[in-house]
Amino acid sequence: MTSLDTEPHRARLDSLTGLRFYAAFAVLLCHAVPRFAPIPVLSELAEIGAVGVGFFFVLSGFILAWTWRPTDRKRDFWVKRFARIYPLHLMTLLVAVLLSAGVGAYNWTSVVLSVPLLQAWGPEFWRAGGNGPSWSLSVEMFFYLLFPFLIASLMLMTRRQRLVIALVVVAVMAFWNVGYFGLTRLGVPDAAIVSSYTNPLYRTGEFVLGILVAAEFRAGWTPRVGLRAALAAAAGWYVVVAGGNALLAERVGVATLPYGLLDLVFLPASILLVVAAASADLTRVRSGLRSRAHVALGEWSFALYLLQMLVITAVIQVVGNDVPLAAGVGILVGVIVICVALSGLVFRCFERPAERLLRRTLLSRRPVAA
Repeated sequence: MTSLDTEPHRARLDSLTGLRFYAAFAVLLCHAVPRFAPIPVLSELAEIGAVGVGFFFVLSGFILAWTWRPTDRKRDFWVKRFARIYPLHLMTLLVAVLLSAGVGAYNWTSVVLSVPLLQAWGPEFWRAGGNGPSWSLSVEMFFYLLFPFLIASLMLMTRRQRLVIALVVVAVMAFWNVGYFGLTRLGVPDAAIVSSYTNPLYRTGEFVLGILVAAEFRAGWTPRVGLRAALAAAAGWYVVVAGGNALLAERVGVATLPYGLLDLVFLPASILLVVAAASADLTRVRSGLRSRAHVALGEWSFALYLLQMLVITAVIQVVGNDVPLAAGVGILVGVIVICVALSGLVFRCFERPAERLLRRTLLSRRPVAA
């Protein structure tokens, strides 16, 4: 049985930070390519870019479990996570409302539910307004609430027990996908409530898998997984999944297979990347992902993720929906450059300062013991 550590793990996981940028970039291509440059091959590759969200969820579980200490207080943990995600969420939500108001597109139900991050718990209409990508923060917030009640038990399990939990989680996710796909094919109203892409209960499985991987590392597991080989394998599998999605979706008669199913198929690659990058960081293997540029881009990834639809929406309001393909390619490149540059600016000037200020303010107000 694994002993509980008394000190937090301090190792810098720079390769994992660098990978965060590519996950956010994949989601950006998923949103931008169909709107501006629907080029064959590129479109098929971009179509499944949403699997980057699944990688984020696995990574989130891993990082939180890796840095957890048995002495951590629930209140402090929740305050830190709130300070990490909420200021930028609220800022981008306000900008999204202003952009929607500019074209008279109001969805106040979604906007109101987005404020307390509850929009992922309902049908598509709940998520269709406000800042669309923030539905994943609704999922994250649910996991943050659960984390302090799960972590100690998962850490104290044996390797065999953790393996059984992992297999059960994957089996439940697989059956859930089958059920959801059946509901959508039958045309059941509001089936998106149990979407395998956005439902918080379903996506908690990826968080739990991330925790289990971190628990193995903290128990002394030292996997020999080369980062370059893992990157090549993940990239190859990404191409296979993209090609398979294009072929099967056409046969089934849909634009794309459910994103939750694609995430599940790509899940082994997401876990492999987390394992390989963490192993490289802990053994100090030289990696381009640990360069200063990659680490900076990784730090900007949260802003990149939340800002991308705002930039795309603003650009569409200027250029319209119908642009020639050649011009669309140029616009796509411009959107990418603007998104990355703006994310760096927002990270430095708003996201990081706001997080630090909120942490100092809330953590300084500890309740006084009676």
